[in-house]
Amino acid sequence: MKGWRAVSVVLVVGVDEALSLPLVEHLERKGHRVLVAADGRDVCEAVTHATLDAVVLQLKPEVGDGRAMDGLGGFVWALASEHEIPLIVTTDRKRDVQRLREWQVTAFVERDDPTAVDVALRQVLRHRTTRRLFRLST
Repeated sequence: MKGWRAVSVVLVVGVDEALSLPLVEHLERKGHRVLVAADGRDVCEAVTHATLDAVVLQLKPEVGDGRAMDGLGGFVWALASEHEIPLIVTTDRKRDVQRLREWQVTAFVERDDPTAVDVALRQVLRHRTTRRLFRLST
């Protein structure tokens, strides 16, 4: 089928709606089905009721004191790891990236660049699909 492509389901986790809205709108325009979560309850519901292809965690600008993955971020990381869902973190602080290298995050992206998030998602999803096809063929 020409023009057909699978729709990916992406969970965007961000406690600040003003930061999340431009990313959500961009990803939807690019053909992703986007779910939004602002707290742990929303994250649990999404993980429980949807088959997620990736999670995008938006770190707020003021996060960077060495506790970027505490609280909601740590919870999201743990769920993504447990369910083997790729995790993309958006941040504008190099300190966050250095600190989060110890967490097995799939990709880091500049916080205010929705296009870069879409590119990272497509790369992650292409890699996941290739891995799944390889597993099925062996």
